[in-house]
Amino acid sequence: MTRRPAVHRLVGRTEEFGRIAGAFSGVRAGRCRLLLVHGQAGVGKSALLGKAFDRRDGVIGDATVLRAVCREPESGTAYGVVRQLFGTREDEGTENRRWTRDCLGTALGVLDGYAATRPGDPGAAQEYATLRALHRIAGRLMSHRPLVLVLDDAHWADEASLRWLRFLIHRSGRCPLLVVMSLRDPSVRLGAEQPVSPTNWAEPTVLRLRPLDDAGVAAVVRDRLGSQSALIVQTCGRTSGGNPRLLHALLDSLTAADREPSSVTPETVEELGAEAVRALAASRLPSLPHRVRTVAAAVAVLDETRPEAVGDLARVPASQTRAALRTLREQGLLTRAEPAGMRAAVRRAVLDELPPEAARRLRTRAARVLSEAGEPVRRVADQLVHLPWPEEPWMADALLDASDEALRQGDLRSAAGYLRQVPNTAAEEKGETERDMLQVTLASVLACLDPLAALVELRTVLDRTSDARARARIAARFSEVALAAQGGAREVPALGEAVDRLDDVMAAEPSADATEGADLLRSTLVIAGIGTETRSPGARALVRNAAAGLREAATPAGHTPAERRTLAAQALLAAFESRSAPHTVDIAERAQAGGWADWLPYSVGPALFMADEIDPVMRIWDQALEESRARGDDWTHHEVLCLRAWTLYELGAVDAAMSDVRHALDITEQAPWRQATLLPFAVEAALLTVAGRPEAADARLAREGLLTADEGGGDRTGRGWSLLRLHRALAQGRRGDQDAALEQLLRLGDDLRTSGIDNPVFSPWWSHAVHLLVRRDRVAEARELVEETAESARRWGTPRAIGQSLLAVSTVVDRDRAVEVLSEAVDVLAEAPGRLCRIRADYLLGRALLREGDERAARKRLHRAVGAAIRCGARGAGEAASRLLLTAGGRVPRPTGDLASGLLTRSELHVADLAAAGLSNQQIAEALFVATRTVETHLTQTYRKLGVRNRKELAEQLPLWRRRDRRGGPVDTGAPHTAQADHL
Repeated sequence: MTRRPAVHRLVGRTEEFGRIAGAFSGVRAGRCRLLLVHGQAGVGKSALLGKAFDRRDGVIGDATVLRAVCREPESGTAYGVVRQLFGTREDEGTENRRWTRDCLGTALGVLDGYAATRPGDPGAAQEYATLRALHRIAGRLMSHRPLVLVLDDAHWADEASLRWLRFLIHRSGRCPLLVVMSLRDPSVRLGAEQPVSPTNWAEPTVLRLRPLDDAGVAAVVRDRLGSQSALIVQTCGRTSGGNPRLLHALLDSLTAADREPSSVTPETVEELGAEAVRALAASRLPSLPHRVRTVAAAVAVLDETRPEAVGDLARVPASQTRAALRTLREQGLLTRAEPAGMRAAVRRAVLDELPPEAARRLRTRAARVLSEAGEPVRRVADQLVHLPWPEEPWMADALLDASDEALRQGDLRSAAGYLRQVPNTAAEEKGETERDMLQVTLASVLACLDPLAALVELRTVLDRTSDARARARIAARFSEVALAAQGGAREVPALGEAVDRLDDVMAAEPSADATEGADLLRSTLVIAGIGTETRSPGARALVRNAAAGLREAATPAGHTPAERRTLAAQALLAAFESRSAPHTVDIAERAQAGGWADWLPYSVGPALFMADEIDPVMRIWDQALEESRARGDDWTHHEVLCLRAWTLYELGAVDAAMSDVRHALDITEQAPWRQATLLPFAVEAALLTVAGRPEAADARLAREGLLTADEGGGDRTGRGWSLLRLHRALAQGRRGDQDAALEQLLRLGDDLRTSGIDNPVFSPWWSHAVHLLVRRDRVAEARELVEETAESARRWGTPRAIGQSLLAVSTVVDRDRAVEVLSEAVDVLAEAPGRLCRIRADYLLGRALLREGDERAARKRLHRAVGAAIRCGARGAGEAASRLLLTAGGRVPRPTGDLASGLLTRSELHVADLAAAGLSNQQIAEALFVATRTVETHLTQTYRKLGVRNRKELAEQLPLWRRRDRRGGPVDTGAPHTAQADHL
């Protein structure tokens, strides 16, 4: 970023400058005026006075201007401010009048004489004589031209100087005198008691400096950063509160990082703004009196500014508490713009200043004060969570009550925080059983927030529990969380050990609970472990044994939860092994007979999806999203969004799929488990690729460290690993390394078979591998792979599986049979639910017909492929088909209308246009005469439909969505053109 000059132009003070000029006009007419300029620290008092009384640019003309800057260390020095005033080196312009220097020198002599008698306590007579002498000198100055006395930070002025200024003003009613004093608050004094207050002097003119308005903030940002969007300006204003000093500190941070103007984002402004606020607060706190710092700490702990509550915690009388709160507002450490009065960054600075032991004592006292005052239990618990442990029994009870309240209110994160503090105390007070129950409750809450952390808690309880019934219940919960977490291989050993221990318990003490617990764990072993690549032979053996047991077991009736879970596991196992789609659907439907269960999305859902039962599977995704949203389960919500996105992708609804996956990514960005999930990134990469933006997909994965394979040890777990590895292989091929791409594809196929997955619709690795084998003249290997896949497809029996296998067959048969095989594939895939596979079939058939010289038939197929690709947003496929269509002598169909108009309603389009132009939600609401909430709703829908996450992306992408190729080609999304169409 180009650095701009450090000199800050005074902006947003035109009205205040005019009022100062008006006051000076009265002085020129022979009237004494007192002007008080006050506002909080950093609001620009000194800058305004410096500009107004500058000899070149100000309003003073040829007046004599004497200045003083008052400071706290000098506030106890008698006449210290007056000495500064008469010690001013006055710039006389073209003339250097000797009498002015004489007057100033005489005044300093009077002050020296007063100081010489000071040790002996001069008394009232000497004091009066000094006041009179200084008054006469000021009168001599005023006899030639107007006199202006400027006191900056006058709240630190010493008492003797204030007495003389009052003396002077009361005796200069018809003299050309202007006294200007800047104060934070003229009614408050931080140091010793102030006997005189400027507000009580003769009719002062009060000029209150407010923070900069939106126009002022925009002008400062423009001066420092150049032209910026309205959103950046609004964020700067909100972050700084319009305080000029804080605004310039924020902009200094932005320019110090040498950022280009286009790289400045609202998130960057928020982050650097918070740091600027914290640094400013940290610099001001040490200079405040101890009493004020104590009150600041109480405000930071309580997160409120009621004087009674703050004073009670700080042990400061109410009157002094109110004075301290005013001081904090003057310093800019409290603001009325914040509901609690203190910004989060200021609160951190205040709390960071406290030693750990002092902070602990203050939190403990705050909890006790709030509890005794009958405040809501969650306010009490919010103090207790900052303690190392609950120190007294009542504290543990308060935390438990607060967790119950938080759960009723749907605040799972706070509930987990309260519960984390309790188990150790519960063990000491109520015994091990109570501790285990609390830890299981904590795990149940964590399962919605961070399932991997929940598994740690449950595994700890499971390891130390010996009671058979309790162990069975905990094992059942462990299995449910393991399914949600999809930890796969990580949890397989723990699940297997739990099964073994339950089997031992049942042998010694048979019980229905233990039997059901073991059945639940075995089914979970299959659901969570199958399809997971693990380098642990023991884990693989556990999963194989559990799968073999399910395969050989009779199909249960489905009367109990354990039986229904077993049915779900059998359905998923049958789908992965390509046994029979109708049989799998029958088992899956019986597993759902008992109503909704949280494990349905992880077992029945994938089985039905592979069986092309789209309506039932979409109902499962939709209900899972509704359930997870209702209980605040972010992990499940993001996973199911990705699963629904993948389903929509297969159906050809690329834009809707991108909306879902972007929503999942938004959740992921804020989650504590961000590093534990790769499914949303893998699905996004697939969607970007089919939309014709593979380079964008590669760049995103590279930023996340997911583009290159990790060849080290460890397990690859979760549903996204095979999808990610497929993208990596295709990326290698796009970069020209087809040998490496083929090797990765074949290794992926081997690993999938090893993990128990043989269904060709689960991953199309084999289709790409066949294509590359043929290109490398390894036709025999290609035929062998096609035959293996065709057998699995026939067993599975769905049109999608059979049709895709026929497409692969077409690449290994003689050219004169290719058209026949592809025609059969097109007919079969016409019964499949997905558009992408049909687009691919039409493309391949059109290409084969073109090779045979049948251009008319080729144009028909390619025209269908292009039209379908445009409608579903598969730009990569559309471009490849368009090029062939032009070669065949056809015309590329023109999209009807722009895509944005087709995706967005008229209201959404109006809101999107205004938001992209930089208007705030409030401004859009006023422009369209709607409620702000309506604007927020339209923007949310627009972001989802266009696949953007913020206003910056909206401003970039909306014109691209609306642009049409003038030659009638596909809509130009601004993506780089690529000759590769991996999915074709």
